[in-house]
Amino acid sequence: MAGTKPSLTPRARKAIKRAFKITESLLEKEVKIEHLFLSLLHLRSGPILEMLDFYGIDKSDLVEVIENELANAVKKIDGEEYSVEGFSKEVDFVMQFAYTYAKELDHEYTGPEHLFIGILNSPKSSVAELFVELGLSIEEVKEKIEDCFSFNLSPKKQEEIESQPSTTHKSQPNQKALETYATNYNILAMNKSFNNLSSRDEELKLLSRA
Repeated sequence: MAGTKPSLTPRARKAIKRAFKITESLLEKEVKIEHLFLSLLHLRSGPILEMLDFYGIDKSDLVEVIENELANAVKKIDGEEYSVEGFSKEVDFVMQFAYTYAKELDHEYTGPEHLFIGILNSPKSSVAELFVELGLSIEEVKEKIEDCFSFNLSPKKQEEIESQPSTTHKSQPNQKALETYATNYNILAMNKSFNNLSSRDEELKLLSRA
């Protein structure tokens, strides 16, 4: 896969769309790291939530902290025509890091987990600082996310879960159950089972217009 960029999964694309909507609702002109992270927290399943469960971190608490920070930063501009212009420099870094990170893992896809790792590695990331305040090192969080990759659900199964009514997310501690009911992303990647999506530039243009 040398020379190619791992395509964004449907869930990653959905998260980016949501980040644009969050940005617009807060009357911001650029999608910031906090907007993207908040959109990832809206996911109902996957390695990010498994990591939070493992460390006993309540997702709703993180959402509240981030929303409060964003609310305090809002500056309403009366009478001004408003539109979101695109990604901030920090989120541009996150996107590039996510693509590079996926390639390093030999993944032919870029999912929410790769975006999350990019957020943690962004210089002066407030999200990374939040996890440090919770007593976790960035390396610990990264390793836990990577542990979940091998037994992550396929994009189709993830979409099925997303369409169901929201329930309390619980991680599955039984390795046998994971092997039985989960799909190995690495096998899917090696078999080239992911649909080829558009290039990065085309994706971002379409997402920003959504």
